[in-house]
Amino acid sequence: MSTWIVILTVAVLTYGTRLAGFAIGGPAGSATRALPPAADRFLAAVPLAAFAALIVPGIAEGPGTLPARVLAAVACAALMTRVSQLWISLGVGMLVYWLLTWIV
Repeated sequence: MSTWIVILTVAVLTYGTRLAGFAIGGPAGSATRALPPAADRFLAAVPLAAFAALIVPGIAEGPGTLPARVLAAVACAALMTRVSQLWISLGVGMLVYWLLTWIV
């Protein structure tokens, strides 16, 4: 019985958040309301936080090559701030990782 309560609760919360998004944004093609500045700043940081949540566990787990993974991630992030091209940054990060694991 408690499994069904959890499923229904999650379903109601998910549906509620989707309805709230439609209420804020309005229907497609209509005039939309502007978000408050605080909400706009919060939403601007969501993609970076989601990407970090996906990347950090992969960097931190596994034996042996933690310094190489951290240095490759730092190189990728530093280059990303300069060139703003994700594929170039990822390629350089992978190259740094491979070189460091080959050297060490």
